[in-house]
Amino acid sequence: MFLGGSAGYLIGSTPWERISFISSISQDHVRLVFAVVFCMFIACVLMTITSFVEKPTPRLHRNTSYASLVSDEDDSHELKTEINAIEQQAIKSDEQLLTFRDYLRSIVEMPAAFRTLCITNLFSWMSLVCYSLYFTDFVGQTVYAGDPIAPLSSVLRANYRDGVRFGSFAMAIYSLSCAIYSRNIETLLQTFG
Repeated sequence: MFLGGSAGYLIGSTPWERISFISSISQDHVRLVFAVVFCMFIACVLMTITSFVEKPTPRLHRNTSYASLVSDEDDSHELKTEINAIEQQAIKSDEQLLTFRDYLRSIVEMPAAFRTLCITNLFSWMSLVCYSLYFTDFVGQTVYAGDPIAPLSSVLRANYRDGVRFGSFAMAIYSLSCAIYSRNIETLLQTFG
């Protein structure tokens, strides 16, 4: 996920208007970036929907209890009890297909520990996405003293473009460092505690 974010920000940091055959389309950096991303998005969607045939998902037959995956050393008797209760409601014949109602029921009946994790994840991503969304605009307007609504050929608009490009490059480095950190987090924990 972070590598995809890094690639996306690198697309935003590329000076597309300086590439001769692309600059003939438009001199506006934002429009060019959106055009490039739109073309990549369409190509990825087409590859995704044509790469395999989707099969209906049968209910999973559980050979292993999820509760057995929780370590016996943990003080998680309540979690094991909740998981067992959910498994008992969820075990049905293998031929039945999952429905949207089953999906909603699994959300409502999830164990308290999973619910807390989901809520924490929701708020964490909400804050991160809000920060990421406006960071490049902030760099373009505040750090580089640019103006996004100035005329295309003006110095203020050029400053804004350069700031957005620099902000995108910074976010690409941030995403790449997050990817490297997440890949090595277990080793870091073992080494430094």
